[in-house]
Amino acid sequence: MYRQLARVAAAGLLAGAIGLGPGGAPTYADAACDQATAAYQGAHRDFVAAKHKLARAKRQLHHAHAHGTAAQFQHAKNKVKRVRAKVHEARAAMQEAQAAQAAACQGLLPRA
Repeated sequence: MYRQLARVAAAGLLAGAIGLGPGGAPTYADAACDQATAAYQGAHRDFVAAKHKLARAKRQLHHAHAHGTAAQFQHAKNKVKRVRAKVHEARAAMQEAQAAQAAACQGLLPRA
C-alpha cells in the first residue's frame, strides 16, 4: 500500500496532502488530522481501561454477594455503579473524538 501511495504522491495527484517520511511511510500534512487521531486513540484507550475496571468491579460484586458481608456487597454495588458511569462518559468521549477525527481527516486517510 505504501508503494501505491508513493507512486500517487510522486505523480503529484494528491496535491501535497501526503508526503513520504522516513522509511517510506506516509505522513499527513494536515496537523488537525494527526491531533484528532491522537485524541481518538487516547479516548479509546480510556474507554478500554474503564471497561476493564467494570469487569473487575463486577467480579468483586459477585464475590461479595457469595462470600462477603452486607457492607462489602453494598460497597461493591456502589463501585459498579460508579464505574458504569465512567464507562458511559468514556464511550461518549470516544464517539465524540471519532466524529471529530472523521471530520478532520475527511479525504486524507486511505480507505482500506
